[in-house]
Amino acid sequence: MPAKNGNAEIKFHFFDDSFIIRKFDFNNEIGGLIYNPTDHGQAEHEISYHSTNEHHSTPALLPKYKDARERIAISEEIISLGLSRIIVPIPICRITSNIATHKIYQSKDQHWHIELTDRYNTTDIYIADKNYNFEKMAKKYPMIVNFLFPITTIDFLIYGSGMGTEPIFTKMFENQNPIMALQSTTVGNYQFFSRTYQLSKTDAFRMYSKQEYSKSNFIEFFNNIDYLDLLATTNIAYKLTPTKTTPIKAAYEYDLENLKRIGFRRRSILKLKTRFSKKKRLYEKLKKFRSGIIIPA
Repeated sequence: MPAKNGNAEIKFHFFDDSFIIRKFDFNNEIGGLIYNPTDHGQAEHEISYHSTNEHHSTPALLPKYKDARERIAISEEIISLGLSRIIVPIPICRITSNIATHKIYQSKDQHWHIELTDRYNTTDIYIADKNYNFEKMAKKYPMIVNFLFPITTIDFLIYGSGMGTEPIFTKMFENQNPIMALQSTTVGNYQFFSRTYQLSKTDAFRMYSKQEYSKSNFIEFFNNIDYLDLLATTNIAYKLTPTKTTPIKAAYEYDLENLKRIGFRRRSILKLKTRFSKKKRLYEKLKKFRSGIIIPA
């Protein structure tokens, strides 16, 4: 949809009512997972993602019906899509398709086709400004942008980056030829990023072991407010020997060291350090489950 107050807004249109809407809200209790799932029924017609504007005091996901029913928010735990100065693209949703529609899509002047197969039937969708320079950001933030973002599925928000990388590595091992972990394109004023994969359904700890994820269509909206902070505070260590690793550090600590090496502004480095260290202490206090990553040296 047209931008409002400089913020992007998005409309989701559905061919049929086969998609279950699932959202993930922040879990304020001590321990457990960071976000809890809640279902919001079937997607009947359209859903709109509104950033803060004159009509919405806070960002909101709203259903839109063909009749005059009241539009009660699906979620208000989302971030305004201000895209001009982001470090990583902002996650929008995850789509899993098990039931194909029989209707034919009529191509538009500007569109991007994401192919889902019987095997790799899940995709994550992210958005950035059309001028977002991934290569430039990757050089500034090699751990957050260049390493974690491309290989970490959107549900790392729930289970941590360690478990969030498994679907991509599984896809790599299953294919003899190299795979593309992350794809992108420019449509209008925006860049869209996606990755396709298969959900890990054999681990009873994860919700995908339930039969519904093999039989139903889902569109899932994650609380994306802390996306960058959770990515930046991911614990990472390098493996030195079969039993020894380097000391554990958060991803942002590696990247702050890089910013110092390349002569980034000290004030900006301090601002980032203050932000991420504050979030790191908060997550530690909440004692949430978060899987980290050990990188082979």
